[in-house]
Amino acid sequence: MGQKNGESSAGQRAAPAPAGAPRAAGRARASGAPAYAELSCQSAFSFLAGASEPEALVERAHALGYAGLALTDRDGLYAAPRAHAAAKRAGLHLVHGTTLSLARADRKRYDGRPERADDRVVLLAQDEGGWRSLCRLVSAARADSRRAPTTPLSRLAAESQGLHALLGPHLPDATLDALVESFGRERVDLALHDRLLHRDRRGQAVQRARAARHGLPLVVTGGVRFARRKDKRLHDVLSCVRHKLTLDQAATRLLPNAEFCLRPIKRIAYLFRHAPEALARSVELARRCRFSLDTFAYRFPGFEVPPGETPCSHLHQLVHEGARARYRPMTPAVMAQLAKELALIERLALAGYFLVVHDIVRFCERERILCQGRGSAANSAVCYALGITSVDPLGMGLLFERFLSEERGEPPDIDLDIAHQDRERVLQYVYQRYGRERAAMAAEVITYRARSAVRDVGKALGFSLSEVDSLAKSIDRRFDSDRDGLPAAWSALRFSSATRRGDVQGDVQGDVQGDVQGDVQGDTQGDTQGDTQGGDGDGDGACAADPRLTLLLELAGQLCGLPRHLSIHVGGMIVSGPPLTDAMPVEPAAMNERTVVPWDKDDLASLGIIKIDLLGLGMLTAIDRCLGTVSRWREARGQPPLRLHQVPPDDARVWDMLCAADTVGVFQVESRAQMNCLPRLAPRRFYDLVVEVALIRPGPIQGQMVHPYLRRRAGREAVSYPHPRLEPILRRTLGIPLFQEQGMKIAVEAAGFTPGQADELRRAMGHKRSKQRMDALAEQLLTGMLRGGIPREAAERILAQLSAFADYGFPESHAASFARLVWVSAWLRRHHPAAFLCALLNAQPMGFYAPAVLVSDAQRHGVVVRAVDVLASGWDCALESVEGQQGGAAHSAQASLRSGSLREQHPPVACGTGGGADSSAVGGGGGAGAGRSVPGFGGVAAVLAFADRDDDDRAHAVRLGLRTVRGLGERHEAGVRAALASVLTHGPFTSSADFAKRSGVGRAVMEHLARLGALAGFASRRRQALWDVAQLARQSPGPLADVLPAERPVQLRHMTVGEELSEDYRMGGVSVSRHPLAVLRPRLRRAGVLSARELCDRRQGERVLVAGMAICRQRPPTAGGLTFVTLEDETGFANLVVLPDVASAAAAELKAPLLLAAGCVQSADGVTNLRVTQLTSLTDRACIEGMASHDYR
Repeated sequence: MGQKNGESSAGQRAAPAPAGAPRAAGRARASGAPAYAELSCQSAFSFLAGASEPEALVERAHALGYAGLALTDRDGLYAAPRAHAAAKRAGLHLVHGTTLSLARADRKRYDGRPERADDRVVLLAQDEGGWRSLCRLVSAARADSRRAPTTPLSRLAAESQGLHALLGPHLPDATLDALVESFGRERVDLALHDRLLHRDRRGQAVQRARAARHGLPLVVTGGVRFARRKDKRLHDVLSCVRHKLTLDQAATRLLPNAEFCLRPIKRIAYLFRHAPEALARSVELARRCRFSLDTFAYRFPGFEVPPGETPCSHLHQLVHEGARARYRPMTPAVMAQLAKELALIERLALAGYFLVVHDIVRFCERERILCQGRGSAANSAVCYALGITSVDPLGMGLLFERFLSEERGEPPDIDLDIAHQDRERVLQYVYQRYGRERAAMAAEVITYRARSAVRDVGKALGFSLSEVDSLAKSIDRRFDSDRDGLPAAWSALRFSSATRRGDVQGDVQGDVQGDVQGDVQGDTQGDTQGDTQGGDGDGDGACAADPRLTLLLELAGQLCGLPRHLSIHVGGMIVSGPPLTDAMPVEPAAMNERTVVPWDKDDLASLGIIKIDLLGLGMLTAIDRCLGTVSRWREARGQPPLRLHQVPPDDARVWDMLCAADTVGVFQVESRAQMNCLPRLAPRRFYDLVVEVALIRPGPIQGQMVHPYLRRRAGREAVSYPHPRLEPILRRTLGIPLFQEQGMKIAVEAAGFTPGQADELRRAMGHKRSKQRMDALAEQLLTGMLRGGIPREAAERILAQLSAFADYGFPESHAASFARLVWVSAWLRRHHPAAFLCALLNAQPMGFYAPAVLVSDAQRHGVVVRAVDVLASGWDCALESVEGQQGGAAHSAQASLRSGSLREQHPPVACGTGGGADSSAVGGGGGAGAGRSVPGFGGVAAVLAFADRDDDDRAHAVRLGLRTVRGLGERHEAGVRAALASVLTHGPFTSSADFAKRSGVGRAVMEHLARLGALAGFASRRRQALWDVAQLARQSPGPLADVLPAERPVQLRHMTVGEELSEDYRMGGVSVSRHPLAVLRPRLRRAGVLSARELCDRRQGERVLVAGMAICRQRPPTAGGLTFVTLEDETGFANLVVLPDVASAAAAELKAPLLLAAGCVQSADGVTNLRVTQLTSLTDRACIEGMASHDYR
């Protein structure tokens, strides 16, 4: 591949076979063979310039017997921690370096051709000062994210301490002279290359002449880009991706041959047989470069403490003050645990770390920002006493060693969940508190997955964009992140659209579709009918026979897992005592006022760098807003405000709601799987919620723990234990190990592990880079259990269970922290559903469901929801009096009159009444049909309206805010907020023109508002409002000046119900008037299609039809290819289980927003599902275009 598109054969020398060359490329250096160290090697972390992972390069260099390897990625140190760890495992001497791009000057190459964009110099770190210089240089080179990284010679001269430079033949003499002057002759070598290219031979001549002229030594380097010869094809693809070319177009942009790999030493020695001193020089230089990341100089910042105090003494004081407030009384057990933890913290010199985290929590308290610690930190009584976490680890029986131990060898990990809309304030506080040069975010390495690999390889191979898109989308999502699963994914590719479509009973489809189209579309044109048929073109069949597919599959498999680009970690923040660039590289993030250390969390942990996770959590934002509303109501009644920790811990009505799986919007238990589990688990105490949170996870599912636990809880299976000694550990979870802490305790009790060894086992089992370590510890665990008297069969079953959930299972502490938020959000939803809905909508994006689902569910529970209206809405969603207009931007006589007229024309609908298009309106606090049953997920009966909810909540309706209008994004927010504020001084808006003038929005936004009905106060008909906007654009200068020619006024008719629904979903994503299925219900009923509520009453095995809006599609990797779809109608939810063959036949239909399903009823333990046998798109998407769903997560 490379020869064809690279240099011609005239520009390449034949490769003579050196005498005695080893036949096996992986054979180590034979006795007596010359030594060699590769000093110029770029990995895949040069991002599209190298084709091998650093681990692969280290392993290959070690196998070839190299004396050392220098990793010199371009303008970065991205792979340094990984290469360091791999070299330690292999016993290979690693040299840290970079290939630095020098700022371009007006010059030409030594051979007279124009210079490339940059000249490059290889820099190697000789000592700790050299590493510091590398960090500062690459940080400065990348400081301006708007341009490619380059370094001026002056900067390099100023930061040359501890560095050794390798200069290639392309550098001009003036640049060479400047570098020799700044580095000194003893720290500059001239690099010799021989990749069987004539340009390398010419370069050698130039270098020899320069060496003689300047008195500089020569050294052999390979300019390596990949580990093995076979990797050349992948490098060609990456080069095409980098240059945005196909292989046929790339020509000399590709490497001319495969000699840019790690080559056998004897081959290199033969090529440089005329320069043995240059070969030996490579080893000499490698030995000079003594710096190792084992001597890494990172220091956590000190913390300013009161005079006369030390960090340890101050921490002791804060802990005991907090413990006295939280533990009442302070029992000997509490005091002993605190003493144990504090002693370990002091031995590990971590007092400053805990003080810093405590300081961040105190800042959140001062600023009224809701935050809560979670994860393994909740295992610590010190964290609980400091107010970092909210779960008492002693009361829960949690294991401290899961959080911190001397044997662990890694820093502790404290995660702080912060209300996500306030998180940026906390991050900026950390930057300001410790200085921007001492604080930065951690990075996340985004790697190629199956789909992205197929896209990039396909483009390089010359597939058309439509073919590449079709190929990528045809890969099953459950294989997308799995390199080994790509062949299986490929076998599932479906190129023919004909094989994707299954026929649902013709009489039903024809009957229903014909009626539905007529009923919903009204007089609209049916030009979107084909939209839901999927993106399958007739050309797909040709792809199946294309021989390039085999090559694409092979190369895409090699590309999977390689780094694609860097991203910022979701919350990991690093703070340092000295400037960060003294110890690590730093570069600007894509977001303003953010900097990032370009290493991921595993890299940081391996180097002992302490990371504080400051994570944004949408539910905390929603809870904070809801508690604020409830507190204002309480204060108006003379009651104290309600805080998070004051939410009542027990409430029968909330437990009933949870047991009924009536949990849309409730934290962590609103997914389909959780809702199916809730009726079976039937939680009645806090620990039940802890189990619920942890149970529906990949680990327990893979370990086959879910169904045994539920059977034992229901009394259908006897509780038993693998061994009597394990009963105290597993009693609370009925003999089934569910939590990581239980696995650790089993290792301690049954196999004689220390707590530190047990934590090492947990990390080894769940660590993606540690298979050998995992195997060794797993064998040790099995041996220990057998020695402890546990039968082999039981010991192997325990080991399999622990292995299954070690990576994905929750720590018990993490589940307990989340369970607390489950309870608080459930309590708020049950007692204050209107305030809770308003808070959820204002906290978007967050949660599992689209706003339309949240609104429909709240309406079924008696909450009045009102549409967007520029005369009544603010920017955010708001609460207003059910009886009148309160809380909007304007509550004038005009607004009141307009509101009344709207209620007559389009009354709000209680979508759960099941009355189809004739459903009665919701009124007051309850609504028609209050108290009647509707199905929740799984067909569990739920109460339609919370009739006994808080009086203040019942007296309020939710008014949708302008933030929900599509097209009104962040760039419009300031203008719209200013316009809304002007109502207080200039009065309410008097016309569409007045609103446009004050807000500064353009014609497109005004059209959106008109289509949505938000201008109804100025024009009672939506089409009339659209006409007015067009006329306004013609008449007025300013933001609406992009006008159409004047048109004569015409008599405009009303939009049909279907058209209004369509506009509601397209422009706002939600309709508050009526559910689309309520409109379709008369036609569906005539065709024998059941509602979601009626489905719950059907017998096991009965064949039925059900229809609804697809609000959730999932195909979890643990489900054996099953697809789960949730449909919503005006009465509730219906669960579909789609078998793989049905999903394959109806792949296009599965994407449709409105589905009709035929199948058999499955009912057990109060949960009803429909096992689908046939599936079709019910109609075109005209009535619900823009409806969002939760797909395949």
